Amino acid sequence: MKLVIIGNSGSGKTWLASRLAERHQAALIHLDHLFWQQGGFRAPRPAEEVDGMISAALSQSGWIAEGVFGDLAARFLPQADALIWLDADWTLCRARLQTRLAAQALHMGRPQDEASAKALLSWAENYGVRRGHCSHSGHLALYEGFAGHKRRLASPDQVNALAAAGLQLQG
Repeated sequence: MKLVIIGNSGSGKTWLASRLAERHQAALIHLDHLFWQQGGFRAPRPAEEVDGMISAALSQSGWIAEGVFGDLAARFLPQADALIWLDADWTLCRARLQTRLAAQALHMGRPQDEASAKALLSWAENYGVRRGHCSHSGHLALYEGFAGHKRRLASPDQVNALAAAGLQLQG
């Protein structure tokens, strides 16, 4: 299985991708790990390093790539069997981000200080109005342009059902 999952910060991409990767025995690729250098969420990787990491990821027999970075997600789509867009309401994303930030836990093994946490919350809040690859309109364009199997999920119930059942590509 080769799957791409996109959506706003706090929409549940990492949670869903982790469950599907385990269920389908696929490598889990976090677009945040490709984009950001180790140690946090402040310094982007050099483009040539990202290119090499994407090439290595694409060479695997099965993978699930998840993240908000639509430009990186787009590089996986030519080989993807399916695309899932978690088009969650901002109130849900905000609540999840606030819970994550209040717990002061590592996110995907990376520290997130108070300043970067506040910046993420502000940035994610503008998902519907900003433009570019990491926006609602950018994700909509990816979704509409993808000719393969795709699903647009808006509720936690839909996401939970997919996590429980696994992704079925037939039909």
